[in-house]
Amino acid sequence: MKLIYTKRQFKVFYSEEHKNYLVLNVKKPFSKGHTHTQHYNQTLYMIDCVIKNKIPKKCNKYFLVSLTRLAKDKKYIEKIERVLNGEEPKQSYRNVPKNFRR
Repeated sequence: MKLIYTKRQFKVFYSEEHKNYLVLNVKKPFSKGHTHTQHYNQTLYMIDCVIKNKIPKKCNKYFLVSLTRLAKDKKYIEKIERVLNGEEPKQSYRNVPKNFRR
């Protein structure tokens, strides 16, 4: 595995054998603080979401579970788990034009 990218406490490795990326949070134990992804851009987006405590509007369940594995902030993890359980809807916004005829 080769080290590809580093940002704060996160490291991204590329495995040529499995052809996927491993994202690791150095401040958590390896078993609880890493996840695997297929695409490089997704790994970067995942790291940015965890740093900014952001929950994406459109994403699958695997992505949300990966965010909980990488995150260290307990409030952020609880918020993601509420979204996963369906208790809290994802944030959405729809811009309705004012000059729209009905």
